[in-house]
Amino acid sequence: MIWERRLQGARAYRPFVSSPPSAVQPFPSNPNREEQSASPGIFVRGAVVVAPVAFALAVVVPGVVWAGAPRRRFRAAMQGARAMLDAILEAWPLLLAAAGVLGAVLLAVAGYRRHRRRQRAERFEVLFEAAPGPLLLLDEDRRVREANASACELMGRPFDRLRGRRLDDFLEADGTGTPQAAFEEVETTLRRGDEGTPARDDAPSAQTDARLGRPDDETARQVRLRLRALTFEGRRHTAATLQDMTAVKKEYAFFEGFHRRTVEDLPIELAVLSPEGTYLYANPQACPDEIAPQWLEEKTDFDLCRRLGLHPEVALRRRSHRRRALQERRRVRFEEVLSRRDAPPRHVERFYTPVFGDDSEIHAVVTYALDRTDQYRREDALEEAERAAEEYEKMKATLLRNLSHEFRTPLTGILSAAEVLADEVQTDQQDFVEIVEDNGRRLLRTLEAMLDLTGAQTGSLDQEPRVVSLAEAVEEVIGELAPEAEEKGLFLRKQALAEEAFVRVDPAGLYRILRTLVGNAVKFTEEGGIVVEIEEDGPSASLRVIDTGVGIDETYLPQLFDSFGQEDGSATRAFEGAGVGLSVAQRLLALMGGEVEVDSEKGEGSVFTVTLPLAFRDAGGERPRVLLVEENEEQERILRHHLDGETRLTVARTLDGALEAAGGERFATVLVSAGLRPEEGTVGAFVERFREAEQRPGGTPLVAIDEDGFPGAPEQFEAGGYDGYVARPIQRDALFDAIGHALAGNPLVGPVRESDRARPVSETHVKEVRKRKAQA
Repeated sequence: MIWERRLQGARAYRPFVSSPPSAVQPFPSNPNREEQSASPGIFVRGAVVVAPVAFALAVVVPGVVWAGAPRRRFRAAMQGARAMLDAILEAWPLLLAAAGVLGAVLLAVAGYRRHRRRQRAERFEVLFEAAPGPLLLLDEDRRVREANASACELMGRPFDRLRGRRLDDFLEADGTGTPQAAFEEVETTLRRGDEGTPARDDAPSAQTDARLGRPDDETARQVRLRLRALTFEGRRHTAATLQDMTAVKKEYAFFEGFHRRTVEDLPIELAVLSPEGTYLYANPQACPDEIAPQWLEEKTDFDLCRRLGLHPEVALRRRSHRRRALQERRRVRFEEVLSRRDAPPRHVERFYTPVFGDDSEIHAVVTYALDRTDQYRREDALEEAERAAEEYEKMKATLLRNLSHEFRTPLTGILSAAEVLADEVQTDQQDFVEIVEDNGRRLLRTLEAMLDLTGAQTGSLDQEPRVVSLAEAVEEVIGELAPEAEEKGLFLRKQALAEEAFVRVDPAGLYRILRTLVGNAVKFTEEGGIVVEIEEDGPSASLRVIDTGVGIDETYLPQLFDSFGQEDGSATRAFEGAGVGLSVAQRLLALMGGEVEVDSEKGEGSVFTVTLPLAFRDAGGERPRVLLVEENEEQERILRHHLDGETRLTVARTLDGALEAAGGERFATVLVSAGLRPEEGTVGAFVERFREAEQRPGGTPLVAIDEDGFPGAPEQFEAGGYDGYVARPIQRDALFDAIGHALAGNPLVGPVRESDRARPVSETHVKEVRKRKAQA
């Protein structure tokens, strides 16, 4: 019909840019690349709309009327149609005006759409160029439609040389994936999307690593290609981003080589297995000489055991522990012995450690093994050496016992005979007797020093700790050595900065220490003299032996306390001696909780400083608090006279007062008069009530002051729960020993020593009490 022909003619005026299929289609939403004109289309669209309306009014309506009316009414219908047509002709200017208004509206709409299209295009250009990295837009044939400046710079080509070319032409495969595979993955996803599989937010995407060739650079760039499919205006496009991975790949390669070299150079066996037990990697240490690491890949422990000739039980145990590591999801350790016919057995400590991925699933198992063969051999050799040393010590102890008997007995006889001869021989022969006596005593001292050194080394010296006054011990030694000092023209005196410095030590051991230090000072001093200083320093007492002797060379000081050491080891040395005195003194001091230091200068003299813990001081240097339970005022004055200088004394007159005092304060020890008996009348009744009252873990040490001192009393009080015992009449030494022993086991004062644990009640005091009672 005529309106269809007019419509087809109108469409002929619609601008249409045709291009061959191989040509690149411009980006639809980018009007800068489309040169279209909207004005001719407006008029054509207006004619297309108006013409059918006019035709309907002029032709169709009369036709319908004519077709539906009977012939007898035809004339009336024609007259109505003619009247309608006249009305239309009369209203033609109005229709023409309406058409003009409609055309103007259409023109305005077209201009607005063109303006919006330009805004979108400008916004697209800005966003496209401002992309944080290289960005390209590809069509369905993977040809470049758009590329931002970053992409042109990375690819080393201007946009004109990129447009219309396939992106595949510039990329090569790098690694496992290829660019073609990535494109195919996106296209496959798109084809599934046509069937309604993906949603709009789940746009198909893929990525792969590739090599990018550049015309201006001989070295190809390593890039990461990411593809994302886009569909708009009914057409498919692909957005491609390129990330320059050249520097990252080089860093990856460096660290990969570093880690590989590190793993290969580790001195342990290391391998990576799949969860199923096949080897994925093994360093050279995990492969014997006859097996290459490449051979071990994709093999199992059963294959390895068959190749090395190991028993299949090794593979079974490894599989069991590997499965245990997978089940428990933790590292598993076990030991195995690898025995081969052509090699000695190897003791190996092996570990299996699961490796978890980001999904918390186990992706591999790392196994590493430490060869303990040499270690076990050294341990066996060490045990053998220890057994040999024990045998040697036993033999040495037996030898020294024999020496003590075989040497001491003849020497004792020689010295005894020399004393007799001194009274019988003539005056001109006395010098020979003195020579015999001096050399005999020298041999005896050497023998005793060797025995003391052996006892100190083996810990077999008898230690009986007692509270001793340093001043009295020093005076005893000075009294013995004073004649020898006077004979050499030396002064030897004591200078006590603290008159009453009490220490709890073994008296015999302290005597050996002082005799060695002061005796050496006298022996090695030719002019001047020796001063022994005593001083209290906080919780410790310091004893310094100062001499003006020959001094000690600085280079020899580190070896000064070694056994059998002499600064002058020649046979013609000026000073005789076995060289064990200082070693024995140092070991004895260590047993007593003390130490010794030396400060010396060659030709100027020496200062030996001995430090020992005070018997009645706590760790802070404070005197301990002692509770005395005593109803007799005279006995209280006597005890206060002995204890006021060394303790802080609190007195309770009754047992109830003692219980009340114990509940309010903490005491280091409690002295209880045995004359105060509780209502129960038993020795241990007060102890039980006192422990309940003080409510302190461990309890305060209790010392009983016995009025009678009958035989068996110390044991009775010990069984009743007392920690010490002293009998009247009270002597200071016995009292100090009992209190010192109680304080030694109290955490408020000091640690418990082995010698303290051995004797809860002083047997020496018991013997002295019984002796005094027998004499009385």
